Amino acid sequence: MSAGKLNLKQLMHSWLLIRELARAENLSQKRSIFSKLGWSFIEPIMTLVIYFFFIAMIRNQVINNPIHTIIVLFCGLTIYSWTNRLIISSCSSIINYDNILLTIPVHPLNFILVDLYKTFIYNFIPCFLTLSIFVIAIGEGISYKWIAIIPLIICMLILQLAVAIFCSVIGIYLKDLSNFLSQILRLLLFVSPIFFELSNVSNPTIKLFLFINPLAIYIEYFRNIIAYNDIKYGTELFIVFILSSILLFIAITFLNKVRYKIIKQF
Repeated sequence: MSAGKLNLKQLMHSWLLIRELARAENLSQKRSIFSKLGWSFIEPIMTLVIYFFFIAMIRNQVINNPIHTIIVLFCGLTIYSWTNRLIISSCSSIINYDNILLTIPVHPLNFILVDLYKTFIYNFIPCFLTLSIFVIAIGEGISYKWIAIIPLIICMLILQLAVAIFCSVIGIYLKDLSNFLSQILRLLLFVSPIFFELSNVSNPTIKLFLFINPLAIYIEYFRNIIAYNDIKYGTELFIVFILSSILLFIAITFLNKVRYKIIKQF
């Protein structure tokens, strides 16, 4: 009888556990459905906004030299694709290494730096080498002024690291962060000077918005060096560098404060 009672208790316990797990799974599925429905409503709105900005900015764009236009486009896409890959991957930078955090006393910043390194090596470097080969192939050649890319990339790494830290921490608490950021990055693709140049934008409101966008400044300076062999480091880049450094300091301070709270989430 004792064995029978024990088995009955085990069965009851297992049944209750399965029921609770089923409820949790159903709740998770409901939240996932609501989340998908929410994004399905947001996406058309974002698409309208994207095309509004896109049409407004390329309306006066004139393509006189197709080869040069390809270089201009490639320069913008190189910077954008690198940033896009890092931001999306940073949403799960800490979550992907939760087992390590629970067993080894390692700082979460190391995981973010790994993603920064991987995107630089496997995304930016191949795109930059392909762009360089294309420039050489069409007879443009590489100028000594390309050395000016180094401080530009350093400034961009500072900004990317700061944004990646915030995204990695927020991504622990907000599971849909990657979906939200994918829409923002999609908008950023069309409101950054990738398919056009800032000099061709006549609308003062749109131009002001572009100058507020830090990615636009990096793309424009990168393009000036690659496509025009021209170095025009102005006050905009200096301001972005200062603001990026301040943002990085705030991000690292924030990460240090929530470091142990993050471990408790797993």
